[in-house]
Formats: sequence, structure tokens, C-alpha cells
Amino acid sequence: MGGLMVSCLGPLQLERSGQPLLLTSRRSRIVLAILALSARQPVSVERLAGAVWEDVNPPRDPRGSLHTLVSRVRTSIGPEFIETQAAAYRLAVDPDDVDVLRFLRLSHDLPAADAPLLEEALALWRGVPFVDIGSPWLDRYERPPLVERYLATVERRADLALASDTAADQLPRLDQLATQYPLREPLLARLLLALDQMGRTAEALRRYDVLRAELAEELGADPGPELQDVHAQLLRRTAIGPAGRRTSKAPGRLAPRQLPRPVNGFVGRADELARLDALLPADGVAVISAIGGAAGVGKTTLALHWAHRVSDRFPDGQLYVNLRGFDPTGQVTESADALRALLDALGVPAERIPVDAESRAGLYRTVLAGKRLLVLLDNVRDVQQVRPLLPGSPGCLTLITSRNQLFGLVASEGASLISVDLLGLAEARQLLAARVGAERIAAEPEATDQIVHSCARLPLALVIVAARAVTRRDLRLDALARELCESHRRLDALAGDDPTTDVRAVFSWSYETLSPEAARLFRLLSLHPGQGISASAAASLAAVPLRQIKAVLTELTRAHLVVEESPGRYGFHDLLRVYAADLARQHDTDDERAAARHRVLDWYLHSALEAALLISPQRRLPEVPPAVDGVITEPFTEGTAALAWLTTERSALPGVIAHMSTAGLHVSVFAIARAVAVFLERQGHWPDLAAASRAGLAAAVHMGDRGEQAHAHRGLALALSGLGHRDEADSELQAALRLHDGLDDPVGAAHIRSTLCRVLSSQHKYADALRHARLAHQLFQVAGHEQGQAATLNNMGWYLVMQGRVREALTATRRAHQLYGRVADRSGQSSTWDSLGYILHQLGHAHFAIGCYLRALDVQTEFGKRFDQAITLDHLGDSYHAIGKQVAATEAWQQALTIFDDLQHPEATTVRAKLPVRPRPSLVEAEPN
Repeated sequence: MGGLMVSCLGPLQLERSGQPLLLTSRRSRIVLAILALSARQPVSVERLAGAVWEDVNPPRDPRGSLHTLVSRVRTSIGPEFIETQAAAYRLAVDPDDVDVLRFLRLSHDLPAADAPLLEEALALWRGVPFVDIGSPWLDRYERPPLVERYLATVERRADLALASDTAADQLPRLDQLATQYPLREPLLARLLLALDQMGRTAEALRRYDVLRAELAEELGADPGPELQDVHAQLLRRTAIGPAGRRTSKAPGRLAPRQLPRPVNGFVGRADELARLDALLPADGVAVISAIGGAAGVGKTTLALHWAHRVSDRFPDGQLYVNLRGFDPTGQVTESADALRALLDALGVPAERIPVDAESRAGLYRTVLAGKRLLVLLDNVRDVQQVRPLLPGSPGCLTLITSRNQLFGLVASEGASLISVDLLGLAEARQLLAARVGAERIAAEPEATDQIVHSCARLPLALVIVAARAVTRRDLRLDALARELCESHRRLDALAGDDPTTDVRAVFSWSYETLSPEAARLFRLLSLHPGQGISASAAASLAAVPLRQIKAVLTELTRAHLVVEESPGRYGFHDLLRVYAADLARQHDTDDERAAARHRVLDWYLHSALEAALLISPQRRLPEVPPAVDGVITEPFTEGTAALAWLTTERSALPGVIAHMSTAGLHVSVFAIARAVAVFLERQGHWPDLAAASRAGLAAAVHMGDRGEQAHAHRGLALALSGLGHRDEADSELQAALRLHDGLDDPVGAAHIRSTLCRVLSSQHKYADALRHARLAHQLFQVAGHEQGQAATLNNMGWYLVMQGRVREALTATRRAHQLYGRVADRSGQSSTWDSLGYILHQLGHAHFAIGCYLRALDVQTEFGKRFDQAITLDHLGDSYHAIGKQVAATEAWQQALTIFDDLQHPEATTVRAKLPVRPRPSLVEAEPN
């Protein structure tokens, strides 16, 4: 039979065997379009009827009426093209003969699509989809996602053109669409970059100014970060001139280049390098290689050397993660944490990173789709740890190092295993010569051979011996050889099977070259509860001035006993930590070690308290004893620095709190739990907040402090409410109220009632919430606590508007806004901006509401209030939707959903329901069997 072509991307066009066909009936066109969108798939009578009569009441016999319509369509296009099935119809055409389906197939994998494929997809568009079909159902549910996909395809095609310096070809399309969608920032960003690439930078700057004025007039907002970044680029190039033009990069972050520096003096490993070279991926292949071998054999050295050698084969970047699979502290990097670090490196905003490992792994693979990256996963514990971190993208190569032989990856992932053994005799000599100097090696060949033999040709042992020889130029190699022989019992361990003892003696030789100050710090570093330590924390650990400690850390770094993992942060090799802990037990008394541990815990405590006061000056924190002598707290100068410190040290906090509890520092435990609660609440780290609150509660119970117990119950309630466990949260608050009964602390009681209001509100018990909010407000008034009064007034406004008392709500919220302004609490004012936006929306002023929401978001972003951001974005989407800006509404809802999903908050379900979906239409009358 002759083929049938259906084109809906513009006015409806039908062709059969090259001859045009015509459907004059509107409902016949609707039937054909719905069937075409599901080509070769059955479409139920219910769905067809719902779409055909979506805008009017269905007929008394929808099944019979629909049968008549389908018969008319059959007559027009040919009876062979429509098949009747049980309560369904099916259009028997190839999906590629329907332009919509062909477009969706060609544009399916945008990150991986090439330019010709995208041009073929875009060429199918002739205008507005379904423009002359006259179907409200198609216009509402099918057209918006198609337009969104079209715009995303245009933007991806522009990216490729910008990268290949062919943006001029895309300019007419970008210019036309920018007129149609004047507020779509990704589209406008690419238009500006295309103009710039063509040498029309001044015009691009003028277009930006016009857009900024339009946004200010219509929304009371500035352009978003992407457009602002592009504007900054244009301004820089205007200042630099043509020589500074960027011609090869589309908008976005720089490709990650995370590989640590390769080791100097790499020798040997020719066979292993050849095997790695053979694994370089061809297009369409994802390659995994695992480098295995004993501790200290040089797995990481080999991996880094080869990775740097072939880095140019991976233009989209190189990623690196140390998974600490054999860290002696047992603090292994979990897959979820590693995925977060990788997504951060790939430029994924923190609020878009899911909370669970499986979702993070899915997002990670999605981001890598179509890219050519090298991923180096170092020090892997086992297959389960590394499997979620494996990219699936063709062209990516994953390099793994592990002490275990990861046979499971061979079976399940098709990985290639490369085993790294001890160096050969000649290679071991070459390694020493590269480090010590060829002249010294040639001058003492017998001593060199003895060193190689005593070190069992283990690379780590050889390089540490070489470091000692370099630092002591006056020490002959035969003297080193004799020392090795004299330590034959320890040297026997170097050749043994136990990696924990393989290098103990060699470590001691490097350790003995240290100054007394460096030796002491090396030992004390083993007492630090975290994986990495800052210079400030190290200074407190050792009770040494910061300037002096930096010089000592430099000495340790040069001796290869610590590594500067990132600027200003230092870490141990796993075996070095064990060795340092043994030394501390040997050389430092119990009291000295306890004092050092107390100092570093005090450093965390007082730094956390200072950070909390900077990010929330009005927050009341418990009094603690002054820091012990020698503690140098972190010198924060502004809230952003405090927020950055809390973010960096968050992973160490569980270990810090555990050490405090073990040491019986109960006051410190509930104090640091309260300090970090400010940060954890704003960021929405509900599990961490719950853990810290429970620890604080246990400490307060041990101290018999009813007030602190009540506060800990309140913090735990906040966390449980954030996790959606509202009944448990209510139970914790009731316990807090019982404990607070009889205490002369109106502010504490008011805070508990305010938290109870939040829980009641989440259960939609607004009248009860309002009653408790008024009680809390009275307590804050008694205490003269204006910030608390502002918060409760804002809460009262919210509960009033939820009960339909909008004018009363507006009065209360304005009073709250004024009070927050009087106490200079910008963070609090962000909450009133959100409330005012909601109230104005209820009063029918959606445009003004949008302006309020955008102001709230600015402050919430500055203060890291992720949970509040999600709420405001949800409300912002509602206001955009109310004024007909569906694309902007969808974007706002999607951002809110991302945060709610990340926080595992039940509100995600409500927001998800607002996003465009394809509902299943229902009939007034049931279909007959």
C-alpha cells in the first residue's frame, strides 16, 4: 500500500503516495492527530473521545459517535491505515512518517546529538504545532512540551555552532525565536554569544540592555546568572579587544581538570602502559580498567602518569576521586558522597543534586552522556563502592586503582584488569637514580643494589629512602644500606604480605629527618577526627601559631609525609596515619594526646559558634567555657566565609561530635549541635540535623539540663518535620513543652511554640497553628525579643491567609516586614517577601507577587536557605502560571521540585502534580464492553 505521511509541526499536512489529502472536519483532524502521535500503538476509545470532546460535553453515545468519526477518517485516508482493536484504534504507519515522532526521535539525546542530526530535526518545523487542528487538548498537553523540546534543540544546535565558529548560520533562527520568547534566557544567551562571535559585540551589549530594561519593567527583576555571566564575558572582551575573543566554547563551566600532579621521575611499567594504551576508547565504546596490586606498589603513580599522558584524548575533562577504600580510620568515602563531588565538578548546582545515591548515579550518567571524559577512581574498596560511579557514556574511560582484585567488574561490567607487581631490578635502580641523581647511584653501585634488595623493589619504600638521601646530601648511600641491614627485622616486614607493616621502617627514616616541631605535628595529626585538616585546625591541634604551623606543614609536605590535597588542606596516606598513631602512643603521653585532641575539638566548637553567629546574629547560643590555651579559631570576616567553612567541615562534624561524647565533653556536644543546627536547617540537611540534635539531647540528659533537653527536642522536631515525619515531630515538641514547663525562659518557650506552629501548619491545622503563634508572639513580647515577634507575626499572617482572612494576613505580614527591617534581619525579611508575594497573589496582583518572590529568592540564595527557596519557587511558579507565562512557571516549579526531592520532602508530590503532564481523559459515561 502507499505510504501515509502526517505532518503536524505547523498546519496539518497529509500525503498518501506523494499526493496531498484533505480533512475538512475539525474533529476528524483531532482524531487523526491523536492517532498519529501514537503511531503503531493502540489508542483507547476513552482517550480519543476525551480529546475530541474535551472542550464540550460529550455526546450521549461517545463510543458510537467516535466510531462514525473514525469511519470518516478511514474514508479520507484509506481504510488500511486505521485498525480497530478491543476498545481502541491504531494508526498503521511508520513512526518516522509522523513529523512529530520523527522530531522527537532525532532530538532524543540532545547532549550526544551531532549538528547534522539536529538540523534534520529542526528542518521538520514549519510553524506552531497543531495550529489549524483546533484541539484545546492538543494545545494544552502536547504543544508546550514540543515547543520546549524545540527550543532546547535550537539551543543545543547553537552550542555546537559556537564551538565550531559557525554561529553565523544560526543567527537568523536565534534572532527570530528571541523575538517570540523574549524572556527565555538560555536562548538569549546564545544569541548574544553568536553576535559576539560574528564581531557584533556592541550590538550584543545593546540587546542585553534592552532585555534588562524589559525584565525590570515587567517583573521587577534582573537577568539571571547565565545571562549575567555572558554579559560579563562581553564586557571583558570589549575591554581586552579582538585578541581576547572566545571562539570555541559554548556557555557553561570550564571542563574539569582534576588530575593531581603526576609523580616526577616515573620509570618503567612499559608493559602496563602498553596495555592501558590499548584500552583507549573508540567512539561508541565505554571502557573500564582496574589497576590492582599491593599497597605501595605504585598503582596511583602509574594511573596518574598514564592519565596525564593521554589527557588530550578526553576534551571534556578529567575527573578524580580518592575513595579512601583502605583508610585506617574506617572513614571510607561512600558512593553517594563521591557522586556529589563528581557532580559538583561537572557544574551541577547543589540544589539539583538528589539526596540518594541511586538518583545521583542516574544524574551523573545523564550529565556524562555524549561526553569524552577520563574518570580516575583511586583507592577503591570493592565493587559495590565503585559501581555507581561508572559512566555509561560511549567514549568515556574509567580508570580504577584498588588493593583488591575487582573480579566482579570483569563479570558484570566487562572491565579489564591490570595487575601491578614489584619493580624489576633495572627499574628499581632507575627509580633511585631519578630521585637521588645518576651520579650518586653510579658512584655506589653495590650500596644501590643493597638498598634495592632491602626495599624488596617496593616503589613506596624506594622513594622514601631516596627522599632521605636527597635531604641528607652528606649521607653516603652505603651508610643508608647499612642502616637498612641493621633494621633487618623491620625490613623483613617490607617484603611481607601485610601492607600495614610493609613501610613502617622506611617511614621511620623519613620521620627521623624531621625537625622536632614537624615530628610532633606529624604524630598529632593522627588524632584529628576528620579526613582532611586545615592549617588553622593543625595549629590548634599542636598549640602552635598559625604562621609557624604553615612552615611545619610545608616541611612535612616536602618530606612526603603529608599531602596538600587542596590549597590549605592537608591529608595523610592511609598507612602514614597508622604509623603516626603508633608514634604518638610511643612518644606522647596520654595527657599530651588528650590535650591535643581537646584543643582540636575546641577549635571545631568555637569556630562553629562564631560561624553560627555570623550567619544568624539573632540566634541565641549556649554559653561555653573559653577555648583552652593554644586554640586558634577560624578568623571569619563575613557570613559567606562562615557558610563556606561550615560547608567544608560538615563531613567532619559527626566524627567531632562522637569524639566529644567519648571524651565526656557534654557541654561542648550540645553547644556545637545547636551551633551547626542553624546551618543544617537552612541547607535542608535534615538527617544531619536529626543526628546532631539526638547527640545534643543525650548530652543534655547526662547534664540534667532541662532547657537544653527541650531545645534538643525542638531541633529534632524540625529535622523530623523536614523529613516528613510529622507525628514524630509533634511528639518531640510535646516533650519539649513538658520539659520547658516551669522554666523561666519565655524566649525558649516561644521558639518551641513557633516550631509547633510549623508542624501544625504542615498538617493543615491552621487554626491551631494560629493559636500557638499568638501565644509565641506574646512570649516574645514579654521578653522584648523583636526578631521573634517579627517571625511570629509573619507566621500569623501565613496562617490567616490559609484560612481566607487575606486582609488580616496582609496587616500582620507588613508589621513583620517592618520589624525585621528594624532589627536588620535580611534573612527574616526574605520570609516576609515570600508571604507578601503569596498574599498579593491571593488578592489578584500576580505581577506584584512575582516581584516579591524574586526579592525573596535573592536573599534566600545569599543566606543558603534552600528549603525556603523551594517554597518560594513553588509560589513563583503559581504566579507565573496565573499571568499565562507557562514556560516560566514550569521552570520555577521544576527548580522547586529538584530541591524538595533532594530534601526528600513530601511537598515534592504537590509540586510534581503542577508540572505539565499528559492526563488520561475520562468520559462522563462508561464505555460499554
